[in-house]
Amino acid sequence: MKNYRYLIKKIFKNNKDNIAVKYNNEFFSYADLEGKVNKLSEFLEDYSINRSSVAIFVPKGFNHIVSILGVISSNNVFVPIDYKLPSKRVKTMFKEANIQFAIVDNNTKDILNSVDKNIIQINIDTLKISKKKFNVITRFDKSVSYIFFTSGSTGKPKAILGSYTG
Repeated sequence: MKNYRYLIKKIFKNNKDNIAVKYNNEFFSYADLEGKVNKLSEFLEDYSINRSSVAIFVPKGFNHIVSILGVISSNNVFVPIDYKLPSKRVKTMFKEANIQFAIVDNNTKDILNSVDKNIIQINIDTLKISKKKFNVITRFDKSVSYIFFTSGSTGKPKAILGSYTG
């Protein structure tokens, strides 16, 4: 079975000029998407961020898709977290998923700072990292690709781990 990274690259290669993302009234080609995904993926790899959980803390839209694909392409585990959730709930999710890194944008970086100042932020708008020196902790084996949270009937979010193999 081919892995996600291979499939993503193949789709980009075979569809360069086609529309990949339409959000509101904006259209982005696969070439646009590939360029930004590759930049994010290379950025994460340059900082040796590998097999770590990376929160996606940006609004739905083009940068959200770029973030998910960039995290997958860099061999990390993506964890989409709605930045509009109450900070207590977000803190719980970060703790449960052992999140050390979060992709933010210019609009969500201050929101995350108010939740947890220790999370290393990667700004998707500028591709800058909030701390230059840190120890990367590998948390997952190669089969985990994402973590989603349920609403939690007890009030505490419950993590669901998804794998590359289905």
